[in-house]
Amino acid sequence: MTAPEQYAALLSEEKDAPAETSLGESALFFEYDRPQDLGNPMKSYAAVAAVVLFTIVCIAVSLSATTHLMSQLSVDAENVSNPVTGSSAFNKPAPIYTNCGHSPATARDRGCSFDILSFTWQTSECYDEPLVDSFLSYPPEPWRWYTVPGGAEEVSFDVAALGERDLYVNWEYHVVHCTYMWMLMHRAYTVRGYIDSHLDAWNHTLHCQLVALEKGIGMDVVSVAGRVQYPDCRAVGGPVNEDGAEEEIGLLKMPARDHPTVWHNGG
Repeated sequence: MTAPEQYAALLSEEKDAPAETSLGESALFFEYDRPQDLGNPMKSYAAVAAVVLFTIVCIAVSLSATTHLMSQLSVDAENVSNPVTGSSAFNKPAPIYTNCGHSPATARDRGCSFDILSFTWQTSECYDEPLVDSFLSYPPEPWRWYTVPGGAEEVSFDVAALGERDLYVNWEYHVVHCTYMWMLMHRAYTVRGYIDSHLDAWNHTLHCQLVALEKGIGMDVVSVAGRVQYPDCRAVGGPVNEDGAEEEIGLLKMPARDHPTVWHNGG
């Protein structure tokens, strides 16, 4: 039961309680029973003393827990990156560059990699090589890239991987691309600690929703333009699951289709 559900349940119990035992808000934290034996004053004094002692102990424990929590929050705050100032993320050195410039030449000079999954030039922080490799190994036969819609002129993987020109891919590539982009987003927040502005854009999520729901386009239709882009790379808040990274990578391989497909990207 979640905290809000517990709170609602307590409120319900208080509402149903007899009037003489209802203590308003305090009833959410203390049970109240009317004393039955008032004949022995020593018992009353002992009861009062016990209540006072118990209250003092509770206050001391609460203060100690609060002090520890504030100390822990201070440590955690130092470990979480600041996307605005570009300070280190998750105890990692601050990136030298937050983007790859605006040309393949500049991107290479900055040590960036071309992500053929998303047709983007990425800094090392935002380039998820294991996931890209998983995407490339998805189809039974290699993905394909074309210079024009319809697939009349094909280029090799080596040419496409240069990241120097826009290319066309088929609809199946587009669909698979979107599923991998969702995995990429999840890993950005839970494993890697960095996400690019293209992937993090709400419009891209909406775009991939439309792609997933589209039923009127054949998988082999070459109609999707992969535009080379240069998004920003920023740190995200929250802990990095470094211990679970390898285990998660093992789950990235999606079931392949039974027939050859063509490679495609979009969005």
